[in-house]
Amino acid sequence: MSAFVFKDPKFARPEGRASKPKGRRTSPPGLFGLRTWKKSRIVLAGIFGAVSIFPLLYMVSLSFQPTSDILTSTPVLIPSHPTFLN
Repeated sequence: MSAFVFKDPKFARPEGRASKPKGRRTSPPGLFGLRTWKKSRIVLAGIFGAVSIFPLLYMVSLSFQPTSDILTSTPVLIPSHPTFLN
C-alpha cells in the first residue's frame, strides 16, 4: 500500500538543493564554536576584569606588609614578612 503524497508545485523545492533557514543569516562558528564578535567581547571582558581587580588585590597585599615595606619606592605585591599588625 502506498502513501498519498501531496505535491503542490508552488511548495516544491528544486532537486539537489538544501533548504536555507529564513531570517537571520548564519555564519560558520569560529574558535571553540564562538563567532568572532562574541570572542572579542569575552576577551575585552577578561581584560576589563583583570584591570578592575588589580587595585583590590594590591590593597589586600598592602594590608599584610609592614609599614617599612609599604613606604618603599618599589611596590611589592607579595610581602616578604607578612604581618597582621596593620
